[in-house]
Amino acid sequence: DIDGATIFYLKGMPVVSDTKGKAQFSTSRIYIDIAQGKSDGVMLNGGFVDLYDLNKNDNFLKLNLLAVGSIADILKLIDHDPLNYPTSAGLSPDTIKGTGEVDLRLDLELRNDLAPEDVKVDVKATLHDVEINGVIENRILEAKTLDLTLDNQRMEIAGVANIDGQPITLNWYESFENNKSYRRRYSLGLNLDQNLMHKIGFDFGALEPPFIKGSIPSKAIITVNKDNVMNIDIHGQLRGTVIDYGFLGFAKALGENGEISAQLQVKDGKLLKVSSFELSKSDFKLNGKASVDAKNRINKIDITSIKGPYTNASAKIDIAYDPKQKVKIIVSGSSYDLSPFFNNFSGDDVKNNATRPNQDDTWDSIPDTEANIAVDKLWTAAGIYTSSFAGRAKILNKVGVEEMHLVGNFKPNTNGKKSVRPYFKLDYTPRGNKEYLLSIDSNDAGSALKFLRIYDYLKGGNLTIEAKRGADKVMIGHAKARNFNLTKTGVLVKLLTLASFSGIVDMLSGEGIAFTHFDAPFEYKDDILKLEGAKVFGNVLGISASGSYDSWQKTLDFKGMIAPAYGLNSLLGKIPVVGSLLSGRDGTIFAANYDISGDVSDPNININPLSALSPNSIKEVWNDNFGDAN
Repeated sequence: DIDGATIFYLKGMPVVSDTKGKAQFSTSRIYIDIAQGKSDGVMLNGGFVDLYDLNKNDNFLKLNLLAVGSIADILKLIDHDPLNYPTSAGLSPDTIKGTGEVDLRLDLELRNDLAPEDVKVDVKATLHDVEINGVIENRILEAKTLDLTLDNQRMEIAGVANIDGQPITLNWYESFENNKSYRRRYSLGLNLDQNLMHKIGFDFGALEPPFIKGSIPSKAIITVNKDNVMNIDIHGQLRGTVIDYGFLGFAKALGENGEISAQLQVKDGKLLKVSSFELSKSDFKLNGKASVDAKNRINKIDITSIKGPYTNASAKIDIAYDPKQKVKIIVSGSSYDLSPFFNNFSGDDVKNNATRPNQDDTWDSIPDTEANIAVDKLWTAAGIYTSSFAGRAKILNKVGVEEMHLVGNFKPNTNGKKSVRPYFKLDYTPRGNKEYLLSIDSNDAGSALKFLRIYDYLKGGNLTIEAKRGADKVMIGHAKARNFNLTKTGVLVKLLTLASFSGIVDMLSGEGIAFTHFDAPFEYKDDILKLEGAKVFGNVLGISASGSYDSWQKTLDFKGMIAPAYGLNSLLGKIPVVGSLLSGRDGTIFAANYDISGDVSDPNININPLSALSPNSIKEVWNDNFGDAN
């Protein structure tokens, strides 16, 4: 039985003092069973010292210490010569706060020239209320409980922790092997959001709202090489995010599955490069790489592949930061689907919101952008709604696009017949003084309007749209189409039915009603489209319209005339003397006055049935002098 004994077991290591326990002696062994004691501030509550093979030329020691104390004091047990494990792992024991229980085992030969690798080390510890400064890029790591294991090859710390208040699942692996290509590796499970990215110094506009909203459950492996370069391999699940890279053909709704991965290089808190990245969902994949400028800011993004059901392209993005941030996007390839770009800003999902948003405030943080998309085929998915072309043009500025050029071809629908290949061209360019010019040209008006998500019920025709957006953010322009057909659409069917033009309603089926002209001067501001004197006509029908459409509330308020047999009607108006007496200003003899108001899906329509039987000249005199003929 021993009491108050001091045990010296290895030169340089702290002694075990005030020891209580039992000692057994023989010619080949001294075995001390420790009940309690202390060693360099650590309280011992068990263990043993076993000196064996004492009757041979080579003698050995096994040591087991069960101890409790501060984490700093526990680590000091293995930070003395010849071990120095915490120091070699970049940990200074005095910088770590918390307490713990440790099971320390050493196995070594009793000789004077021991090197660290000559001492077999096995440490298992449970750490409580841990706080470590400088673990990852000078960030503070905190945890209620962590498990630590250490041997000659590695140190590993695992558990649930947080860095600067952000929860993570941590596995910290420190290598002590010289033949390893790296010295440290972290495996992290974390919820990556804008707050965490900001705290770890990874601020990049393309990873922030409005492009990405929400958090990304992620797994990251951070490998620190011997030259202190950090290789970061991160993989995240996107189900809980809303993503809008519409200008790259990628958009994802909340709840839709998707994945993101990237490989980065960082040193001293600065991004060196993005070796590769990939963004994908069920039917879409985008991958590429990025480089940085002298100030370690991403300045070039090379998207080597963009593939989806209607997309096979690549893109290059150049980013300039001075004097202000500007982005230039060039897309090329065989086909490109821009549906996400136009769909995401339709306003349908916020139609019932009580307040109209200030769009310019929402997008102030987005850099100026110039986009150039030149591919063989341009696509959008089939439309499920209609909205104004001015609204579509407004989108270009709404998402921060300062300049845009689209050149491409629609997929020809020839049904086996030869036809001219449909083309589409869009230019949106700055003019100075905060003015922008919009120009759209296509030899297939129906495909162009469907592509722009403006209107889905028009076939064929030539289309031109010219408009100017001024410093007052009002867009004024003119839309023109020639030689096209209109097919069955709800508002037009209801209007013709109430006007008792039942035979014309039947013509809307199949190829639709042929029109030769469409002209619409327009003005657009604050989600409201105004038309004054717009008209569409052909041999079968002519319609004029003046009024407004609220693309935020999806409501109409229009008045105009509708004239059946427009070709014959206008021909009669050209007969000398008789025509001038009977015809109205628009050249027709018979027409019905109408007004439309309310929700675009089911508007209220009023028709004056007698106006279709009255000469327009009489009707106009009546209206000019006594007010509305209705």
